[in-house]
Amino acid sequence: KNKRSRKNVGKYSRKNVMKGGDLLIDPYVEALTDNDPIKLIVIRNYDISPPQLTALTKALTKALPDNTTLEKLTIADTKFGDKGAQIIAGVLSGISGNKTFTELNIEMNNIGDTGAKAIAEALKVNTNLVELDISRNNIEPNGAKELAEALETNTTLTNLDISTNNIGVEGAKAIAEALKDNTTLITLYIAGNKIGDEGAKALAEALEQNKTLTALHITYNEIGDEGATALAIALKKNTTLTTLNISHNKIGANGATVIAEALQLNKTLTNLNISRNDIGDVEAKALAKALEQNQTLTTLNIRGNNIDDVGVTAIEKALQLNRHLFLDQYIQTPESTMVYKPSTNCNTIDKSTIMYIICKLKKLFPNKDNSEFLKKEFIEQYVATNLAIKHNNTQKKLNELKVKNTEHQNNTTNVKYQNNITNMKYTLNTVNGNQYKDIIKPEYYPWRI
Repeated sequence: KNKRSRKNVGKYSRKNVMKGGDLLIDPYVEALTDNDPIKLIVIRNYDISPPQLTALTKALTKALPDNTTLEKLTIADTKFGDKGAQIIAGVLSGISGNKTFTELNIEMNNIGDTGAKAIAEALKVNTNLVELDISRNNIEPNGAKELAEALETNTTLTNLDISTNNIGVEGAKAIAEALKDNTTLITLYIAGNKIGDEGAKALAEALEQNKTLTALHITYNEIGDEGATALAIALKKNTTLTTLNISHNKIGANGATVIAEALQLNKTLTNLNISRNDIGDVEAKALAKALEQNQTLTTLNIRGNNIDDVGVTAIEKALQLNRHLFLDQYIQTPESTMVYKPSTNCNTIDKSTIMYIICKLKKLFPNKDNSEFLKKEFIEQYVATNLAIKHNNTQKKLNELKVKNTEHQNNTTNVKYQNNITNMKYTLNTVNGNQYKDIIKPEYYPWRI
């Protein structure tokens, strides 16, 4: 803006205004006051003082009713506490007319139950917020109950992240009860809250009734076989959930087996992450049997379990019948080294990754030990071969273009061929530049991913 003083041009430049975090709040306040077209405000890892937060929220409250550009506000890891949450809640309560501001991230601010209650009260009247991240805020069961009550009346929120708090079993039960009536929430992150089997049972019961939730993330929650069994029963009835992440729990033989049985009946789940549990060969065989029949699951993550060659063989046989499934897995060997077992369906793997190369190698050399594919020399040889093929093909096309260019020396289309030759030379240089050089760095090897 021209009215800004000359000495502040650098300080208030667009780059600095959008950067945040290591700057004072003044640039944001001035930009909002001037109604500048800002889409994103990020203030992270910065001890914001109460006066600064007040100044920012006042500017937001004044600007947002008529603002048509701001989409997301992130004030994370600033330690503004429950007082700051109350100030933010005041903004949410007073901007119902705004249609563009839809995302709020206030993670890691130690808002506690008091702050959670303030945010919950604002959600009851707010009609524009779609995504809310209040993870890592020391919210306990009472705060979770307040948020659950808000979910029963709020009709716009679709994504809620309440991960890594302390809501426990009672908080999970409150959230689950709200899900029975809520018709807008699509994604729920509730990881790292020690909800245990009882909390998982409550969520499973909600899944039997809820018709809108499509993604549920409940990792790191000390869920055992009882909770897994309840979730499996819910999967047999639920017709909307497409993503279930129950990794890093305590699910063993019984829980994994009933989940496998549920997969034979479920027709909607496309992504299942059951990694880092206590699943062995017997459960892997049960999963393999389910995969032979299930035609909707597209991604299965079972890495970090106790599956040995017997279980791997069973699953790989199932993949021969289930061509649309991508298996994302690692197997723990007796030598405590991580070995990648490539999927048999290479077309489902991102071609820019080393997993795709290993999958192709497995196709070319089916009798070679898998550990050979992880050797740098072997991968480099494969890459060099492919680069040589691409180089030859490109050189051939370049020679053809040169011939055509000679044939049209006196023709108006000569310029066209000269341009094509220039482009082809550029392609040739790109191929010679070894486009796979990043893939074969040690940090990209499967055991490091």
